[in-house]
Amino acid sequence: MGGRVSPSWPTLRGAWVGLDWSHTASHLWRALLEGVALEYALYREGVAELYPELRLTEVRVTGGGQHSTLWNQIKADALETRVVQVSRAEGTPLGAALLAGYGVGLVKDLDATARQWIALGTACVPDRRRAAASRARRERYRRLLTVLKDWSDIPA
Repeated sequence: MGGRVSPSWPTLRGAWVGLDWSHTASHLWRALLEGVALEYALYREGVAELYPELRLTEVRVTGGGQHSTLWNQIKADALETRVVQVSRAEGTPLGAALLAGYGVGLVKDLDATARQWIALGTACVPDRRRAAASRARRERYRRLLTVLKDWSDIPA
């Protein structure tokens, strides 16, 4: 709703398209979640282009949004990858501390220490049918981004 990070399109604005009178606030909320997940999928494509040998097998989530099974399932379907909750509330700061400790030499074995520190919760596995639908939506979303960028770049 307020710009795009990668690539940097700070003037980009969001939009709901294809609405009709049957859509409710719930549909708009889900569309927002799906839009963010589609953006994540485009980021994943970018990383795959840079590092073709990298195999993403799991995405771990933390923070308030991790508690939404719907949100995690939408991400799993869009990314076509398992999405797993980190069950400790301090997930992000804990990860930063782990990396900082490794960076300054306090943590010698990053993998072993991570396995000791991090407890995992519920996993969402991609649903093949919904993942295929998400793949098709991703292409439409990519085209829509270009149109929205052109529209957003017009001075008011």
